[in-house]
Amino acid sequence: MKTKQITMSVVLAGLISLSATGCGGGSGDSVAGALSSAVDVTVERGKVYDANVTDSSTPAQVATQKVSKNIYTFANEPVYPVLVNGGWIDVNDDGTMDVNDTVLDIEMKSYSTTVTPITTFTADANETIRTQKLEDLLARLNANGVGEDANLTLEDLLKVPSEAPKDVFVIANAIYKDMKENADALPDEDAVLSQFGTLYSALPLDAIAKDFEVLVVGDLVTAGNTKKVSNQDIFEFEQALPDAVVPELALFLLKNNIDGIDVHGSLTFNANYTVLSVLGTRTWSVNGTILILNGADGDREEVVFESTMPRDGSSITRTGYYGDSVQDGGSYQITVTAPVIDTGTGTGADVDGGSPDGSTSLDLTSYSSIIIYKNIDPVS
Repeated sequence: MKTKQITMSVVLAGLISLSATGCGGGSGDSVAGALSSAVDVTVERGKVYDANVTDSSTPAQVATQKVSKNIYTFANEPVYPVLVNGGWIDVNDDGTMDVNDTVLDIEMKSYSTTVTPITTFTADANETIRTQKLEDLLARLNANGVGEDANLTLEDLLKVPSEAPKDVFVIANAIYKDMKENADALPDEDAVLSQFGTLYSALPLDAIAKDFEVLVVGDLVTAGNTKKVSNQDIFEFEQALPDAVVPELALFLLKNNIDGIDVHGSLTFNANYTVLSVLGTRTWSVNGTILILNGADGDREEVVFESTMPRDGSSITRTGYYGDSVQDGGSYQITVTAPVIDTGTGTGADVDGGSPDGSTSLDLTSYSSIIIYKNIDPVS
């Protein structure tokens, strides 16, 4: 039986021709003691955001993520190991959740204040065993690795990959890739070193940590061993943020369907605020009741709605800003509507525009202007 997973997409046809730790005041030993007991933990498999980071106390202490950072703060010294579950990996390292990123679908752990695939690979409740694992990995990397000086240290192995020598971020990717290809099981050292060699030879000598991250995630997604962040993930993530970073109008546009503005060409709007067109990638944003469409060289078009909750029969006005020129795009009446969900028969035939595998799709043939819709993708 198939279930349906909703993925947010936004399509706009013909709208434009635009070819923690907070520092509080206070004094006294109690305040100083509270601040000094806080511990920051950095999580990186590619930088990891929005994860559930806990310690091993009972009940578990939960760390708070610092704003826009892959740093999580425990109010008190954590009981190790620190455990990381969920969240998403910023594969392209741009600080923004988008469809280039991937979910973190393995548990990572550490007995230090950095959590990486290497700390996960070497984690053991016995400190002697833990140290021995690190030392064995270090010795083999220095003997067989590809670093210019072959002088890695234990401290290097415990660094986050983005701040570590090349051998370290390559081995971190090797561990993660081998785990994902083998049902999240921890690989042995031989498998890790083999994967290390394969990855290192796949990219040029000047490749950086992000290049290996993109390569590994791409391979895993292609093989079905992990999944990329979806537009629905982005939408839900941004909706849940405490600072209401998604304006009301943007939420309305993402959740509803508007028809009736213009019919010049076709542009695709995504919930990660990118616009795909024949002219390349552009961006869109919302400021109050204004939908802003950014073009090349600072050109933009502004679409002003009557309110942040457009209604049937309400109107919009359009204005284009092209260099020193301002063009009145006129006023248009809109209608809020719902697209037709067209379900295939599953018989192998494409009947009535449906998908031959029985999946669902949107019949957009009757729409000639703004259409913002939910794209429903079946998942086995």
